[in-house]
Amino acid sequence: MNLEERIHRRLDSLYWARRTHEIVKYPPEGYDDNGVYCREEWTDFSDIGKSFGGVVLTREEYLEVENRYVECAVEIVETSQCKYMTIGYVEDYQNKGYRYKDRINGDQLRDVLRDILRNETWCVLVNLKHKVQIDFGWDYYMHVICPLEETRLRRIVESHNLYLNPRSNAKSILRIEE
Repeated sequence: MNLEERIHRRLDSLYWARRTHEIVKYPPEGYDDNGVYCREEWTDFSDIGKSFGGVVLTREEYLEVENRYVECAVEIVETSQCKYMTIGYVEDYQNKGYRYKDRINGDQLRDVLRDILRNETWCVLVNLKHKVQIDFGWDYYMHVICPLEETRLRRIVESHNLYLNPRSNAKSILRIEE
C-alpha cells in the first residue's frame, strides 16, 4: 500500500476524525450561526496592499500572521514528537522542487509551510508513526490532525494568537439535516 493510500485509510478511521482540528486567525465571534465568517478579511498573500475594513494590509502585517501559523505548526509537530514530516501529496506550482515522499524537518518545514501559505505549492504533510497531518484549505484555514489532547493543543494555538475550532459552536455544524 503506497503512502497516499495509507493516508486515505487513516483519514477514514474514527480516531483521525475525532482528532481533526481547524486553526485560523479569525476570531470565533466573527462567525454566524451557520459557521460562515462574516467579516471582511484578507485571505491570501496576494492581498498585500489591498484594503479590508478600511485598513490596508501591509507586507509586515502579513508576515507577522504568516509567522504565527508557521511557528504554531512547527510547535505542534515538535510537541507530537515528530522528527520530520513527509510530503504525502504535492502540487508544486512554482517548481520549488518538492516531491511526494520527501522528508521535511527544521527550517525546511518552515519554508514549505510559507510556500503553502503563499500559494506557491500545496502539500499534505504527514507523519504516520506519530499520527500527525497538516494541510491548508482556502482562506488561511489550517487543518491539523494530531494526538495531542485538545486542551494542550488549544494552549499551543492560543500562544500564537490563533484560534482552534472557531466554528465549533455554529448551529449548522451541530444540526443534522433532514
